[in-house]
Amino acid sequence: EGEALFRRGIETLTTLRDVRFTQWIADGRGNASVSEHAVTGGDGNSPPGFTYRAAGGMEAIIIGSTRWVRLPGDLGWEEQEGATVVLPSDWDEEYVGATGFTLLAEETIDGERCRLLAFVAPELTEPRRTVAWYLWWVGEETGHVRKEAMVSRLHYMRNAFSDFDVPIALAPPGEAATPVAGGTPVT
Repeated sequence: EGEALFRRGIETLTTLRDVRFTQWIADGRGNASVSEHAVTGGDGNSPPGFTYRAAGGMEAIIIGSTRWVRLPGDLGWEEQEGATVVLPSDWDEEYVGATGFTLLAEETIDGERCRLLAFVAPELTEPRRTVAWYLWWVGEETGHVRKEAMVSRLHYMRNAFSDFDVPIALAPPGEAATPVAGGTPVT
């Protein structure tokens, strides 16, 4: 049953075109950050894109292979070429070889009843990956992974996802770009 819920969560996650998430990340040594993200697979009129804003003011917008970065202190936007957007369709690579599926409690998030699923993604040599333990909150009706917690060696992370397939329109800075902070608040 746990493995079936994992497969449903992966399928729903990797078929998203647009999604927003807030990420809390720490290294276990006192360093931590919070950031807001939005990713879009694009459509016939626009290429894939990604945007994020870190606590403290760093921002980035990536559209296709172009990235614009603005550092704290309002020094303006810097344009860079050669950026890569990792789309939800490729997010399953983080979980290759997952095992040990265990169903835990239930919790309601944004009005949807979710099952908590624990599992482990083992260490890999190619591509290199350290073992990681996960906890997912998977919506019973939609199959959306609404929250994710991960613990690995000196890497602690929590993601809260929202605005599943709500269209995200990105534009270069100075145009009508969608701010990361827009959308549905997450808890």
